[in-house]
Amino acid sequence: MNNFTKNELEQLADILDICVDEKDIKLLHKIDALIENYCEHEKTYTKLDVTVCIGCGRVIEEKMISITSKEYQNLLDAESELACLYEAGVDNWSGYSDAMEIYND
Repeated sequence: MNNFTKNELEQLADILDICVDEKDIKLLHKIDALIENYCEHEKTYTKLDVTVCIGCGRVIEEKMISITSKEYQNLLDAESELACLYEAGVDNWSGYSDAMEIYND
C-alpha cells in the first residue's frame, strides 16, 4: 500500500490550495486501504522493471537491486548536492540546457 506522508500531503494541499490536517491524513489512508483491497490488479503494465496496476495506479512490483553501502552513500551525497545546486538556482545557469542535453544523450 502507498501511504502518503504528512509532508507529501501538505505539498499536494499547497498545489491544490486546500488545508490538510491529521484527520484528513487518516481518512486518505483509509481510502488508500479500501482501494488496495478492492482492486484485484488484473491489468498491469510493466516498464523498466516496475509493474503498475492499470486499475488503481499502484506499484505492484518493483525490481530490487543490491549495492554496497559506499555506493549507497555516494548516491545520497550526490542527491543532496544536486538538491543544493537546484536550491541555489543552477537551473537558471546559462549552460544548464547544454548540460541537460549532454545528460539526455
